[in-house]
Amino acid sequence: MSPKEKECIVCYERIHGDAKKCTHCNSFQNWRRHLGFSSVVLSLLVAFVSVMTVAVPIIKSALTPNQSDVRYSFVRYDSAQDPKYISVVSSNLGNRSGILKEATLQVIRDEKKDTLSHPLAWKPAEHVVKPGESKILEFYWSEQNVIQFLPKKEGYNTCSYQVQFHVIAFDHEPKSVTLTSNCPE
Repeated sequence: MSPKEKECIVCYERIHGDAKKCTHCNSFQNWRRHLGFSSVVLSLLVAFVSVMTVAVPIIKSALTPNQSDVRYSFVRYDSAQDPKYISVVSSNLGNRSGILKEATLQVIRDEKKDTLSHPLAWKPAEHVVKPGESKILEFYWSEQNVIQFLPKKEGYNTCSYQVQFHVIAFDHEPKSVTLTSNCPE
């Protein structure tokens, strides 16, 4: 064998020393010899990846429900301010906007609910909760231009209040969320 020749790694025939492919068996002599698939398989693989980059977002959006998921949680009750406020965090975990239609307050003393549900006003007066958005709303009870608020626990064994949020979801289905907390001491 001359110094410029080498043996093919597959068929062991003599080939040129710098050859990348054997002239006898057509096998590659470099890193491509480890890839055991043909150009047809490679073409199909590239086509599959191309189609999937377009198809995956479409499939994901088809399987994800388009609705709002508005949730509320108490932050604090501030009785030092006048008017008195209940601060609530409003979060939309869905992928569509939700609309806060109204909020009502009902007091429960010694396990008896008030017969009236008192409407609550809120600040800021924004009704829409956008997808992925969280904001703090301050609710107050304004009745006949006289600001009143939660009764103290004085004189009762138990005292709690419920705030009910009436939300209109993206699918126009009304939904109610109720939060309950103890009256201030």
